Amino acid sequence: MPSLQVLWADWAPINEKARLLAVSSSGVNLGNVVANGIAGFVCKIPVNDGWPFIFYIFGLGTVVWMVFWWWSVYNSPDKHPRISAREKAYIECGKVKSVSKKIPRVPWSKILTSLPFFAILICHVCHSWTLTLISTFLPFYMNEVLKFDVTDNGVLSSLPFMSRFIMGLVFAVLADVIATRKLLPVSHNRKLFQISGMVFPSVIIIGLSFLDSEQRNLVVGLMTLAVGIQSATTAAFRVNHLDIAPRFAGPIAGLTLTSACVVAICVPILTTALTPDGTLEQWQTIFFINGGINICGAIFFLFFGSGTEQEWAKASPVEINVDVPDVTTISTTDKRVSYDNQAFRYFE
Repeated sequence: MPSLQVLWADWAPINEKARLLAVSSSGVNLGNVVANGIAGFVCKIPVNDGWPFIFYIFGLGTVVWMVFWWWSVYNSPDKHPRISAREKAYIECGKVKSVSKKIPRVPWSKILTSLPFFAILICHVCHSWTLTLISTFLPFYMNEVLKFDVTDNGVLSSLPFMSRFIMGLVFAVLADVIATRKLLPVSHNRKLFQISGMVFPSVIIIGLSFLDSEQRNLVVGLMTLAVGIQSATTAAFRVNHLDIAPRFAGPIAGLTLTSACVVAICVPILTTALTPDGTLEQWQTIFFINGGINICGAIFFLFFGSGTEQEWAKASPVEINVDVPDVTTISTTDKRVSYDNQAFRYFE
């Protein structure tokens, strides 16, 4: 996951960060859709109890993916052998780039005393809590409380992630449209989607916890809606690393992901301890805890989140230049591309 931040720091055009990061990370949601959708059927294969085939199928899929990754992915547009001049100009136009060949030293002391960084970290932890809870324990909840059988359970458990996959892309495009048209400052843009993606799903999930198996179709619908809205955070904290510190997006993402993984380890322990009998009341406790954590995280991001590059993340004036494409490398057709960028307008 941190490698995505590093790649998009070089590959994403200025006003397309949210949608590109959303598309690249949407595979997580699509994977949950496929996994939950077919796992129930794979488990019924009458060979070796069926369930090992889940690992065989997705393990083989990973190997196939790896081949395409090696062939198609390069660290930056400068290093890609097949990129067109038009695409390279579009990606790099107006970006602040370092002319130094040295890898910049990560200012850990500045990062660890930065409130915008901690706003991202806390939101990542909250996101990990919710996503681990839903992806790991939703089938248990549907079986214990809603009384769905294993086959229906697998299919229905995939619906929230299908919603998350689709709505995540919609929210990301919307966030980039707002940024391109300058309808909101970047900080307000990120806070709008982050807070919406934390508060509204928390309220919905707390509300559905009072419904039982007699309203199970309504519960599935509300859970699907809640997880879909929660994907709005894809256009917020997920891309916020690139806002506050594009040069150090990788290390920052690694640090927040590590913290989030620690929480992901704790969620199953706590959930299992609090739901020994799988009753509705016990699951209500879990959903209330989830809601409280997310609402507290939303409040912290509201006050301390930022969409502005931090001073400690900027290169020194002698190390930077604004990249403006060389017109000799762009054909007449390529010049028709509209660049909403001050540097390119100046160049033309």
